[in-house]
Amino acid sequence: MLALSDQQIITGIGIQSIGLAKINSMVPFHFFIIWMLSLLSTTTHLATILALVADFHRDWMIRWLRQGLMLANFILSCAFGVIILESIVKKFPQTLPMACVWNDSTPKSSASASNPVLSIMGTIAVIAGQLIVFVFGTLYLHNHKNPRWLKPIRVLGLLFLVAIAVGASVRVFLLSQAFGHPSVSLDSEQEKQWSFGQLLPLLLLLLPLNSVIEMWRGEMEVPNPVPLFDGKGGLLEDESSWGKDRGFEGR
Repeated sequence: MLALSDQQIITGIGIQSIGLAKINSMVPFHFFIIWMLSLLSTTTHLATILALVADFHRDWMIRWLRQGLMLANFILSCAFGVIILESIVKKFPQTLPMACVWNDSTPKSSASASNPVLSIMGTIAVIAGQLIVFVFGTLYLHNHKNPRWLKPIRVLGLLFLVAIAVGASVRVFLLSQAFGHPSVSLDSEQEKQWSFGQLLPLLLLLLPLNSVIEMWRGEMEVPNPVPLFDGKGGLLEDESSWGKDRGFEGR
């Protein structure tokens, strides 16, 4: 799970950084898909934080390093959201690069969204939701105590993250040319061709699977005090009781 957590936060930062670097040549269709994929990576990473918080509490340096990565990912995602919101408000043409969205001389598109008000409200809601998730994720990451109100926060947070991940996945599936119907007419069918660049990221998602199988079979020992993998800890269990069976009480 640690490998998956690291993989997802780096993936989110990486694809958003490349998307912003290619803003001079990237059309809104691909720009929006990148934003949805980054949301999927962000929610997956934050879901792992719910289970791995004890690991980050053991070392302040690793905890603050993860906090810095979360902040960088949040800033990049907000930048994407603001640019997409600006394109919706200005009825930006789907065939021009996203960098032209700040050009006042750019002509408006005649084929606007079917419900621009709903699109604007949805984009604002996603940005606000990311802010809320980032704030609560930060508080949870640095919280060394375990008050009673934290238990329902964990469950609600997990359900909220699952809802965002499912929504982003469905949106990408319906909008992408590879699986659904794109919002803009594309001349080629290249997105339906699965080449090296498409298959490699999918194969990399299988990297944590080997560690999971080894832990399940008991061939790999998990360093103390992380009891979430051996069945003695859980999402709803108090952190104060995690180390009692191992002699870590009070440390």
